[in-house]
Amino acid sequence: MLPIETALGRLGSRFCLNLRPQSRQIAHGAMGRYLDEVADLIIGVESGGRRRVLPLCRAGEVFESVHMELTMTSVTFRCVSRPLRVGLDVTIRAPFYPRDVETCTAPVFYLDLTAAAVAAPPDPGPGRAESQVDVFLGIKRPGTRITAGDRGLDLAYTTRIDRQTSRSDEQGRRSPRARAPLITAVNCTERISPCGGHPRCSRGEIRWRVDLSSKPQTLVALWVARVEDPVFERGGQAHQFLSTTHHASLDTLAAWAFEHREDLIAKSRFFDDVFAGSSLSKTQRDLVAFGFQSYLMNTWWVADDRGNEWFSVWEGVCRFHSTIDVEYNTSMLYFALWPELLEMTFREWAHYEKPADPDRRGRPTGFLSHDMGSCQTADGQDYPHDMEVEENTNFILLLHALWRWTGRDRMAREYADLVRRLMRFIIASDTTDNGFPDKGVANTIDDAGPAIQFAKEQTYLAVKSLCAARASADLARQWGDDGLRAECDEFVERTMGTLEKEAWLGDHYAVCIDRSADGVIDPGTGQAAAGDTLEGWDAYSLYTANGLLLPMMAGLDTGLDLDRMRTDVRAALERARCEYGCTHSSADRSNLWVSQNLWRDLAAAYLGIDCLNESDRYWAFEVHQNRQQPGRCFIDTFGWNELEYYPRGMTSIGLLLAAVGLRVNAQARRIGLAPVRVPVRVPLLPFVDWQRRVVPWVEFILEKGRVACCLDDRGVLHGWAIDVGGAVRIESSTTEE
Repeated sequence: MLPIETALGRLGSRFCLNLRPQSRQIAHGAMGRYLDEVADLIIGVESGGRRRVLPLCRAGEVFESVHMELTMTSVTFRCVSRPLRVGLDVTIRAPFYPRDVETCTAPVFYLDLTAAAVAAPPDPGPGRAESQVDVFLGIKRPGTRITAGDRGLDLAYTTRIDRQTSRSDEQGRRSPRARAPLITAVNCTERISPCGGHPRCSRGEIRWRVDLSSKPQTLVALWVARVEDPVFERGGQAHQFLSTTHHASLDTLAAWAFEHREDLIAKSRFFDDVFAGSSLSKTQRDLVAFGFQSYLMNTWWVADDRGNEWFSVWEGVCRFHSTIDVEYNTSMLYFALWPELLEMTFREWAHYEKPADPDRRGRPTGFLSHDMGSCQTADGQDYPHDMEVEENTNFILLLHALWRWTGRDRMAREYADLVRRLMRFIIASDTTDNGFPDKGVANTIDDAGPAIQFAKEQTYLAVKSLCAARASADLARQWGDDGLRAECDEFVERTMGTLEKEAWLGDHYAVCIDRSADGVIDPGTGQAAAGDTLEGWDAYSLYTANGLLLPMMAGLDTGLDLDRMRTDVRAALERARCEYGCTHSSADRSNLWVSQNLWRDLAAAYLGIDCLNESDRYWAFEVHQNRQQPGRCFIDTFGWNELEYYPRGMTSIGLLLAAVGLRVNAQARRIGLAPVRVPVRVPLLPFVDWQRRVVPWVEFILEKGRVACCLDDRGVLHGWAIDVGGAVRIESSTTEE
């Protein structure tokens, strides 16, 4: 594809390369996006006094032909200059391997530069092709001391923290509450080291002389970073990057990265191949890879001086830490690859519970904060208002699904009291006893109109509350809490009756059932909704089935009328769609959220509706935005809003789960498979044995007019009961390698 802005990031250690070919520059720094600097990454060739460069620096003539390729762990530029008769392939790789903390957090990038002679027309222009060419790699970065030596290029600079990450090149969507920071500046060092090839290092540049007369030549370099200083604070405690505990200095990190280069690249290629081997389209694979790196660049993994670890994810341009409604969507990554990261976040969220009024029986209730802080601090919510019902339902649905997905009873029992308080808050938020919450109902869709965003009796939140009640009842059954089960069952019965009698409009569910604007207040501004009736209360909404996805993934029967849900999804898809996806509703065309469209597509797949090709629209939008300035990597919103450098693109990894309708109930040791399309082939990501590099694959094909299932599990699914949804089972490998 033609080059677009993208990024390569590290898990939790912030080191980031934000590649901006559309503006011929990069943004780069050991502290990551919003604490980086605009710089020039100078990579190219020189032949016979003529130079060509990649479009990552602002000086020099760019290669006449430049194409880009993405994988989950790499970006490759394929460059050709016919006049120079030289081609240069540049691959920058960010090592990643699920559940391998050292590999994923190490602030390391690898660069491979492959130069080759290329054919040219008979008259390539003035001069002649040279067999001896120079390949060069260098950087220019403001405020940075760059020293060339035998080990390559050493960089040293100071990153200011107290500027609240407001950059001259990027204006934030919001300005988080200013604090007096404990940490005001950090010292950063980096090294770009050649790995062989007899280079010359001088004037901020590494240069190799190569002979292309016989075969292509590959040159290798590594790029490492080190931040010794504390970078994050919580409760008055300073935290360092977790990665600093693995390596004592920049020298030892560079030595480790050099020694383990082949292993780390092999792991990364294996990880890439797992995704490349699926039947997802090229467009879908690019979307997943693109979203993955935008997610990584937002992650923080730090530890205090007592070894207490903290993992959280910035909300892109907003920079809030692990916003619950955002993590609700990015949870597809945790379910697919790394559930322990979500477990860590559960423990953190629990510390930010807010007390609420007792319920009618005088029992305690509570609700969770929208976020845990912003920028470099996590001392409490910084978003200007709460989203009480929504965040409570998000937490309960995530906890229940992960409990069923992993079978970890201890994890679920740890939050028993918290779930009781959260669920009782949800029930108490229904003051009219119809099962539709009418208090604490502001939600995450904060660029929508009043009917979608803070109407008093929203169908979106009612369905989500019903699903949370079903999930809480299932957890209560495990805990032996018959009282909570009964409360949840009663609430579900009320909600179900109202949903079907008052919200169903014949071919879809209403956005809200209380259409009156009286008393509807925007909690962010304090302004009342205009008019007497909420515009769009009866529209076709993107969000009706939002709360259904996680219960369906966990094999939980919610009792909802799924035929009506299917009708609702199809109708909204038809009525609210535009060029790049569906807007909030058929009436509220203000903005479109890519991640919420993806979430709808996943839920639809579990309902048996194939919307997976809608992702072509989302990728077209990302390419359109990032082929021109300002770019800004994964952008979640089309419209007037700007949710950019956003982690929610990771919702797209759920395409591999939803395509085959993967349901997991580890409590019962049961797996369900129900493909939404045939043929389809995907890895069963939650069951990959990454340590032994064993991947179970499932493929559904048409065989003599019937759907057939071929499951190649290599023994990793031994002891699981597998339901293939009525497909003919074809025998395949089920033994360990």
